[in-house]
Amino acid sequence: LDTVVAEAVAFVEDGAARRAAGDLHAIAAAGLLAEGWQERLGEALVEEGLRRTMAAALRSAGEARRLAVAWAMLGPPDADEAWMDEALPAPGDGGQVLVDGFDPMAAPAELDALEAASPGRARPTAAGVAALLPMASAPPRSGQPRPGVLRAQLQAFARTAGEAGGVQALWRCVDALMVDDDPRHRQSFQRCVDALRRTDNAMSVRAALPDAERLAFVAAAACLPDLEASCRGMRTRVAASLREAVARRRALVCRYAIVGAEFPRIGAQSQVTMEAIWGAPAYPTNPSAHREATLHVMRQPTLASATVTMREALADREYRRRGGRFAFP
Repeated sequence: LDTVVAEAVAFVEDGAARRAAGDLHAIAAAGLLAEGWQERLGEALVEEGLRRTMAAALRSAGEARRLAVAWAMLGPPDADEAWMDEALPAPGDGGQVLVDGFDPMAAPAELDALEAASPGRARPTAAGVAALLPMASAPPRSGQPRPGVLRAQLQAFARTAGEAGGVQALWRCVDALMVDDDPRHRQSFQRCVDALRRTDNAMSVRAALPDAERLAFVAAAACLPDLEASCRGMRTRVAASLREAVARRRALVCRYAIVGAEFPRIGAQSQVTMEAIWGAPAYPTNPSAHREATLHVMRQPTLASATVTMREALADREYRRRGGRFAFP
């Protein structure tokens, strides 16, 4: 039991230990064995579960998109929090992460101004909420619980244990049931099972993590691997990363400037080098509508001899004609 408690203490207090932890269900087991750990451990499990869910959603995202999401999470502390009462999972597939209103040139100064006005306090902006909810609602990976589920189960277990006289009293009851089929022991055990089974995967954001400010910092830290979810100084670090990224991109664009119709000479070409210089290409904000427009163009018999590049361009034009939009990551 001492080993289990020590692991729980490290998980609650040490960010590195949280990231290194394997199965979150195994960590949650400490709350079923030790007295008084359910609430603190539950909060830590929600935060780590949210971090892992967002990290998975941003797995293929480039630096620019990650920084845009981090910027959107670190809004003013008086931002509206009515969205906290929305249910999870929210509509959306957790696919492309869109951040409206992000200007990489102006964002660092905005973050610095907010940090000067309200150090260590932040809430997600409307753009941050629009990006956060679909990511938090994405189907969890194998063995990964949805954010908030383990905390709700630990809370239910704590209530049941309290009715039984404490965690140790509840487990003594379970031990007694194994050797004595007394109806009283069976009833206590069944109440515990029923309490855990009643925990539904669907819950509001507030029920999962009631502090909107803490949620903002956890979500922002999930965007950049080297960030800890500490309140003070996070805006400053994100602003510095943005300035560094803009300066690096500006230097590359000036070095490999596009002049005239000829393609710039950049040596060995690859998708990685292309994106490092000019960024990722724009993508359709409505993939299904773009797919329909592409099929419509590809089926035109008059375009059978057209080049692939021509047909792709015509598909993009058809998509825009139908009201589709493109966005840069």
